[in-house]
Amino acid sequence: MHYMECVVLMPAKLNLTLHVTGAEGGFHMLDSIVTTVEICDEVRVRLRRDGMVSAEVRGEGLDGLPADKNNACTAARMFCEKFGTCGADIRITKRIPVGAGLGGSSADAAGVLRALCRLHGIPPESVCDIADKTGSDTRYMLTGGWARMSGRGNEVEPLFCGFSPCFLIAVPPFGVSAAECYKNYDRLGCRDIPPPCAEEALKCYGSLRGALHNALYAPAADLHPGIAALRGELLAISGNACMTGSGSAVFSVFDDMDACMRAQRACGGKYRTFAVRACLPQTR
Repeated sequence: MHYMECVVLMPAKLNLTLHVTGAEGGFHMLDSIVTTVEICDEVRVRLRRDGMVSAEVRGEGLDGLPADKNNACTAARMFCEKFGTCGADIRITKRIPVGAGLGGSSADAAGVLRALCRLHGIPPESVCDIADKTGSDTRYMLTGGWARMSGRGNEVEPLFCGFSPCFLIAVPPFGVSAAECYKNYDRLGCRDIPPPCAEEALKCYGSLRGALHNALYAPAADLHPGIAALRGELLAISGNACMTGSGSAVFSVFDDMDACMRAQRACGGKYRTFAVRACLPQTR
């Protein structure tokens, strides 16, 4: 049976640790423990008979986003060029907050690649080169789950977490430009500490809480002081808090959903919050 349309749900990601290990070729090299969480964009891909690619984006204030500003369209065009396939109409319903360090743009690009692979019967591992060209998190987003991401995001090692944590994610009413954050990291002369052993960090709730770290927090908070205020509020409520990606979202980790939801209620609706669990890796 030949399918003309495919729908995939693509989850957001959290950086539990994010270390800057150096620079190469004008890019910052990272070492990060990541997981996907239960906030998902819906990516719907329908094949066309011609070679054109179109996109429609709805939700999260992005209604009518031009296709040339969308990594998902870029990924589709590169896929069609590489495999000589027909074009695609893409419809994205966004639920992942934008500019929050939750990987929404990379999730959408990865979702388009996953959908096109399914529609054309192509193994997902065949599109890793395209993923690397569309975003630093896109290769990881092809599978998701617990992983260690390093280099420019092109090195992904699946990991096992010894427990099932929950996360309270708080999103302020502003985003952070990743490019500006990295530029500020260099301007401030930031230096990072060595990353922890990923396997040790994921053994239990206590060791994960102790490993939380983001080298981009200082430059992001310097650009947007509201991030430091938000982190301080979560720290007071939960005893742990960390920024994800280059911001602006901040999260706390809990060992069960009841505690997570109590903390969510304690936030009092001041910020947009999500009480979520980690997601399992994507399967074909």
